[in-house]
Amino acid sequence: MNSLITKTNVINEIDGILNLTSQLNEKVHHQTNQMVNECMKGHLEEIARMAGELRKIDLRLNERGERGNKKKQKNQPFIYKLSY
Repeated sequence: MNSLITKTNVINEIDGILNLTSQLNEKVHHQTNQMVNECMKGHLEEIARMAGELRKIDLRLNERGERGNKKKQKNQPFIYKLSY
């Protein structure tokens, strides 16, 4: 009995479908990565900006702390003298 559908034809069709699926998967993967990178770029820029602001605040706090420590060191001998 001659059938139009042979094992070879079925295998070839399945192979074609798998090949097409693989190509679509690669395209979707590539496009997804591009979209994620674009979204993350904005977030990373914002994080970098915030980190810069935090460094400035930290520097100012350290400067204030150093000034406060100098004042305390100046006042400590006076307090020590008063305790006698």
